[in-house]
This record gives sequence, structure tokens and C-alpha cells, in this order.
Amino acid sequence: MLGFELLVLAAVLTGIAVTAVYCLRTGAPPISSTYTSARAIAGVVPADARVILELGAGCGRLAFALARRHPRAKVIAFEISPVPWLFMRLRQLVLPRRNLVVRRADFRRLRLPEADVAVCFLCYEIMPRLLPQLQRQMAPGAVLISSGFDIPGLPPAAVHDSGDGLAPHIYVYRLGGGPPDQPSSHSGSSAFRMSIT
Repeated sequence: MLGFELLVLAAVLTGIAVTAVYCLRTGAPPISSTYTSARAIAGVVPADARVILELGAGCGRLAFALARRHPRAKVIAFEISPVPWLFMRLRQLVLPRRNLVVRRADFRRLRLPEADVAVCFLCYEIMPRLLPQLQRQMAPGAVLISSGFDIPGLPPAAVHDSGDGLAPHIYVYRLGGGPPDQPSSHSGSSAFRMSIT
């Protein structure tokens, strides 16, 4: 019995150590969205979305909420840290969503699939570096939805209340497909005019 307990302890400590290493590597801890936040974000995604990317999916709570709320869309969840990725894969095996694709990859080093929506729950330091990649690679007029963190210097097209204390605001940006360092020309359009809801 003692041997089994030591084995479990070793596995837990290894998981913590691996997660810490990837946290340092990516600059963002693998914190999952709450159920409240996940439902709110899924509700902000346009109903006609065809391809939704979740960048840094953690254990997949938001990815599954997106796949459930938007069954006609293809949801692609990226996560590089092996421990939360494994939890997400196991959940997909036990409770599969046909429109959800789980990928273990660093999305910052990839040519992302062309998508009309990208969703993320990252941190302030990453957001400014993420914007140029998305403006280059996503479809013109695509929507970026950020939970909890805005992009410094770029006014959002809309801001929504998530109802969650951990990440109280949901920031919506229109990506115009223009130069990476320029705000989208669609910002402030009638469809996504600044609002607190």
C-alpha cells in the first residue's frame, strides 16, 4: 500500500513540476475558465461562426462549452502543457464532441488554420505579441475574444460582463487583416460597438 501511495505522490509531483516548467516557457499559467465565464464567452461568439480557435485551452472547459454551444462550428483547441492537455484528451475520449479537435501544440509557432473566431484566456504580457500573428493569419474581419485581459493600445469593439470574479470582462476585437501594428478599421462598427452588457 505504501508503494502505491509513493507512486501516486511521485506522479502528482511530476505533474506539478512539468506544469511549472511549461508555465515558465509559455509565460501563462494553465488556468481554466470557470463554468460561468465559459458559458458567457460561448454566448458572445457569433452564431454563424464556422471555425473557432481556442488558444491556450488548459483542461478544455471553454473548448467543450464552445463545441456544445456552436455544434455547426469546428472548434480547434490548442494547448502545449502536457498535463492539462492530457485531461482535455481524456475528456474528449469519455465525452466526445464531434466538432472539437484537440491539439497539443504551441499556437505561437504555428501557421494557424484560417478561422473567423479566436478565443483566449491568457495574460497581459502575451496579448500584444499575439495580435500581429492573428492579424496575419486569420480571415479578414475575424473576431478575437479575450477573457479577462484587453490588448494595450487597441480599443475593443465591445466589452461584455462575464459574471465571473476571476475574469470579469470579455473583450471583443475585430481583426481587419491590415498591417499587424494598426488597429482594425472595423473597430467600433455598428455590430460590435462598445458596450457593457
